[in-house]
Amino acid sequence: MDEIALKKGKGDYVVVLVDLDTHQVIDLLPSRLKDFLIEYFTKKGKAFCEQIEVFCSDMWTAYLETAKELFVNATIVVDRFHYFSYLQDVIDKTRKKLRKSNPKQDLLKKTKWTLFKNPADLSKKENQKLIELWVIPEFKELKEIYDLKNEFRAILQKQIDKSQAAILLDEWVEKAKAIANNSMNTFIEFYQKWSEYILNYFTHRVSTSLIEGINNKIKLIKRRGFGFASFTNFRRIVLIEFLQS
Repeated sequence: MDEIALKKGKGDYVVVLVDLDTHQVIDLLPSRLKDFLIEYFTKKGKAFCEQIEVFCSDMWTAYLETAKELFVNATIVVDRFHYFSYLQDVIDKTRKKLRKSNPKQDLLKKTKWTLFKNPADLSKKENQKLIELWVIPEFKELKEIYDLKNEFRAILQKQIDKSQAAILLDEWVEKAKAIANNSMNTFIEFYQKWSEYILNYFTHRVSTSLIEGINNKIKLIKRRGFGFASFTNFRRIVLIEFLQS
């Protein structure tokens, strides 16, 4: 379950339901509010809800509360790319803080996306910039956070089970605490709050990334129609196009 903005900047979201096995669009919904979602799935019937074995979404509360209430046989997995972005924010906040305290340090300029990248995807120029950056004592904390971010990513990519992942991530948390960075501490609290659903990823290996391509196609349909005055018409066209694809 994911969403796209029907009207940008208006808080007007369309919810996209996708079958994780077939990658087929199940439906398009006009609201992501809990009351609407509960009513929608309740009408689908008890048998429909109880057949769902795995549910994946971002951390939008209404999605998760709906899943917990109605999909009683489902394992809930929060999307790894959504919560990993919170860890990227730790890097960016630390980078911005260092930029303010080191205004004359040119090496920090235009490093945001370099720091966000998977090290395996860095160009030679980007690698060299980081090598030069890490020898500066003032940026030791940024280097530690960067290394922790990459270690967290590496754990997500390991072919291990949930219990093994829990051990590695608990060890990771202890190392992260040792840095005593406020932004990192906030992320640690966030991880601990969501750890059950994060760890479920190691059992089912699902994410909402497959929906990104679907969302882009839906946005293209919306642009091609120059917007739709009627959600009903928009939904009908989207479902027809995906049935034909």
